[in-house]
Amino acid sequence: MGERLQRDRAQKNYLDLKDWELGVQDFEDIKNLVEWYSKELKKPQSFFKRNLRFDIGPVSTGELALLNLFSYIADAMAKNPLQTRFLIIIDEIDAGLHPRWQQKIMKFLLDWLGSFKEYRFQLIVTSHSPIVLSDILKEHVILLSGDATVRSMESPTFGANIAMQFLDVFYMDKGNIGEFAKEKIGNLISRIDRFQTNDSEERRELLYLAGSVGDPVARRELQNRIMKKNPLHVSFMEEWERSSDEERRKVLEYMRKQHNTEAKGDR
Repeated sequence: MGERLQRDRAQKNYLDLKDWELGVQDFEDIKNLVEWYSKELKKPQSFFKRNLRFDIGPVSTGELALLNLFSYIADAMAKNPLQTRFLIIIDEIDAGLHPRWQQKIMKFLLDWLGSFKEYRFQLIVTSHSPIVLSDILKEHVILLSGDATVRSMESPTFGANIAMQFLDVFYMDKGNIGEFAKEKIGNLISRIDRFQTNDSEERRELLYLAGSVGDPVARRELQNRIMKKNPLHVSFMEEWERSSDEERRKVLEYMRKQHNTEAKGDR
């Protein structure tokens, strides 16, 4: 009878806890909540340990990957309370991340680590992403080839054009194209660098070769390098990009007829 009376009183005096939603912008609140709840978990008896539940979601695969990454680091710090200096090595930090998250990962990570004022961190990451590379100074970048060759980064990386990084480093050096194609594209880049804007014949040939490259990012970057040397051509390409498939077909048909006419005249 006494037990049931106690239980009834407890039910009448329960806490009506509502959902509490926290986002990335509430970092300090989340940090304080985690620290408080960690202390509650260590207590032999705790109302909150028995009744408080945390739900994370809905989250994307990339968000979950970030959450796991930060959790691993926080857990390592918690398990080594006497340590104030940490070496953090993250392999393929961009793995599973949408390009939008690849743009944010380094800032999120550095801002978060920077919030621990009493700690010092050395961070080493590997990545296949030119987006991640654009957040790092070239002095802090080393290139690892498939044959384990190590070399320094020659061109600036911090804030660099992502497409250019992709072409110069990840497309040419990552080993996904044959050596013959790699050599020819390298020669094409050299020709573009030497290209004189008043040589229309050379420009047509370069554009043809650039248009033959299969990878769309590499192809666009090669074309952009050519266009930057000729403002008139830039305007033409902008018009081309805005035109419909039917308009493009008519232009190509006209160019084909013009070419055939010129070829007959040369005979």
